[in-house]
Amino acid sequence: MGAQLLAFSHIEKAAGTTFIHVLRRAFPLSYIDARPMSKGHGNVLSDDDLGTLLSCNPMAKAIGGHSVYPYTSLGVPDRELRYVTLLREPVSRTVSHFRFWRHRMGHQHSAEEFLEHPVSTNFQVRKIAGTDDIDKAKDMICSRFLLAGTVERFDEFLLLFSRFAGLPRQSLVYSRENTADRSSHLDVPADFESRIAAQNELDIALYEWVTNELRASYIARFGSDFESQLVEFQEQVRTTGVPRAREWLSNFYRGLWLKPVSGLIRVRNGLTYSGVYAAER
Repeated sequence: MGAQLLAFSHIEKAAGTTFIHVLRRAFPLSYIDARPMSKGHGNVLSDDDLGTLLSCNPMAKAIGGHSVYPYTSLGVPDRELRYVTLLREPVSRTVSHFRFWRHRMGHQHSAEEFLEHPVSTNFQVRKIAGTDDIDKAKDMICSRFLLAGTVERFDEFLLLFSRFAGLPRQSLVYSRENTADRSSHLDVPADFESRIAAQNELDIALYEWVTNELRASYIARFGSDFESQLVEFQEQVRTTGVPRAREWLSNFYRGLWLKPVSGLIRVRNGLTYSGVYAAER
């Protein structure tokens, strides 16, 4: 097996934008914003898409995006893919997804229509496993993932990521990105959240497994100094700010090379220049 390639599967409304900014700074010249490069696979990154992106930067060490689905067994020769993802408490994630649709995407779905849409039901399990199969999702996390964490313990997730990926903690200092405006009103029935909970039993079970059992195993692997290291990292986040030089370098690389080249390839293949999906919503 060749060099490791980290693949971040960005679950919608689960702090993925913040973590992508972290990845861009951690790998300023070797991170790729993954997006479909050709038609025929919908919004799912294919092996051919990944191969095209890696031809733009053969030295890439990490990719990430909404189109990275672990169940596809994505891969390229001589690279070992290890997935990373963040889960979020399922009810709050689903409510946030609805808020995003209404106030950022301009969708006119009512609460009732949203509850009938697939994104409102076990979205996180299906993002990982491709189906409503929690055992498959767990097996995939255990066998194919470097790390699966939760939004609610984001600092812990980053500290574990720094150790498991062999990255300096300073490169992972962050600020929150793309946070939702919760002041906007949502017209929903009184039982909206309870109905979401009833529709997301598998997501809730997966979230609890990651929060309790899997998290404990990660901390045991990290070592006995986990708590003290976490306090130190949180102090770094509070006092030092993001590494701006890495951010500028990343922006330079993406703006002058990766986005233009990948965008032109998309246009040649009949897709839009910008955007992260094969067909924009």
